[in-house]
Amino acid sequence: ETVPPSAAWSVRSRRPGDRLRPEGAPGRSKLKDLLIDRKIPRAERDHLPLLCRGTEVVWVPGVSVAAGWRPRPGEPAWIAEWERS
Repeated sequence: ETVPPSAAWSVRSRRPGDRLRPEGAPGRSKLKDLLIDRKIPRAERDHLPLLCRGTEVVWVPGVSVAAGWRPRPGEPAWIAEWERS
């Protein structure tokens, strides 16, 4: 999936049908299945912030970065941090 350069960045909670392609995975996965596989407690799943570019889920803190979004060494990048409260 190609994200247009004009696509806005956003932080939101999960929505039905959300998918991403985790780094190293052969294809796209349902976010719901990824959270279950990573043993994220059900009570926490709806409270995780998702960093998105347009409609694409790019990062789920503590869970996964989507393939192609991790910066390469020496490449300029933003650093986003999330702390559980």
